[in-house]
Amino acid sequence: MSRNNRDYISCRNPAATKQQEAGWNRMVRDLEHRKAKENHRKEVKTNGRNA
Repeated sequence: MSRNNRDYISCRNPAATKQQEAGWNRMVRDLEHRKAKENHRKEVKTNGRNA
């Protein structure tokens, strides 16, 4: 697909692009949050209860 076609498709429905971006950002935030929770759990395990 040519570059012009791709640009046209992405510009044709900016609302969908915004929605996609919001969904993507939320997914990334959830993943980062989950990773932070896992790291915290590991720290608590290695440091014992008096962490």
